[in-house]
This record gives sequence, C-alpha cells and structure tokens, in this order.
Amino acid sequence: MSTAKKLDFGGRRALVTGAASGIGRATARWLDEAGVAGLVLVDVDAAGLEAVDLSCEVRRVVGDVGDPGLWERIAAETSRLDHAVLNAGVPPAGLSVADTSRSSGVGSWARIWTARSTDCGVRCG
Repeated sequence: MSTAKKLDFGGRRALVTGAASGIGRATARWLDEAGVAGLVLVDVDAAGLEAVDLSCEVRRVVGDVGDPGLWERIAAETSRLDHAVLNAGVPPAGLSVADTSRSSGVGSWARIWTARSTDCGVRCG
C-alpha cells in the first residue's frame, strides 16, 4: 500500500505551486491519490497545468508566484485551504537557479524570499 493510501486527505483542499511539471505535478498527483477533495494548481506554464489530469476538483491558476497580485486573486477566489505545497522555483528573470546561487547580490534572493513569504500570507494564519 502506498503512503498516499495510508493518509486521509478526504474533504481537504490544497494549493500546489510549480504544479505543471516535476515535483509540483507529482505532489498534485500524490494528493489526488490520497483523496484530497480539491486542488488549486499554480504555475506560469498554462499548457503544463492543463495537462495535469486528476480525479479531484481542480482549479488551475496561471501566474508568477513572485507577483503579489496573483496571491490577492487566489485569496479572493479561494474560500478555504488546508494545505499548501510551495514548490515553485523563482529565479530572477533570465537567470537559472544555479546562476542565482552564484550571485552575490541580496536582491536576487530577496525576490525569492518575497515570493515565498507572499505565498504563505494567503492562508497560513
């Protein structure tokens, strides 16, 4: 029996960022297998989000997690979240995560942490 089958997410709702591929997509599928009632999937890749096929209720939101307006929209349109998986990568425009980690500028990391703290501000309280 998989770990997902051992956990009961019935009736719960979750948000997953970076959900169009990789770890985010795998997490959304795992939560679906675990019986989650609904998911809010967030990514900049609209086609990738549409390709995520799940059996639970799904709301797909296309946008950049570094944009505070995205989170305002999600908060306004989401009545309840029980879980959030904040998985999206947010390197500065034109840089890879590897380039960002080599950068000595605080501004590069400030954008990443701002996106993460904004994520949490939606429903962490």
